[in-house]
Amino acid sequence: MGKKSKTAALRKSERENNNLDPSVPRLPPKPKSSEYVNQGSNDLFEGALAKAAMSALSDEEKEKYRIVGEHLYGRLNFEDGTLNNLSSEMTEAVAYLESQLNSGLHPSMLQENEKELLKEAYGEDWYIKWNYVKEDLEDIVTLSWQLQK
Repeated sequence: MGKKSKTAALRKSERENNNLDPSVPRLPPKPKSSEYVNQGSNDLFEGALAKAAMSALSDEEKEKYRIVGEHLYGRLNFEDGTLNNLSSEMTEAVAYLESQLNSGLHPSMLQENEKELLKEAYGEDWYIKWNYVKEDLEDIVTLSWQLQK
């Protein structure tokens, strides 16, 4: 068994056993049939052309495209169309800041470079993700206990 096929077999077993590395972005679960409406023979994802293209790919190519898709999904904000091209160090720093904000740190306590990093990762209105207003960046206007009511 070659190195590529061993790697593919390992990844397949990890997916089957749900032992996935949490640091790698993952796709959301497939939508339920009530959410997705098949468009018939011209459907982009379920049509005859898409199925023919998928069947023409080798297992290694399918794995490669799956990984590329997962990374693209993790970096592309589908709501506003922005692409988050952050280095791994910056991604780690953003995750650390997210952890702090999720734990209750008020945005006014962040340093300016941390605010800029969050702005680069999530856009101009990054603070809205944590239910804060723009004034909270400089002074405590919204308290976390107010958000829980």
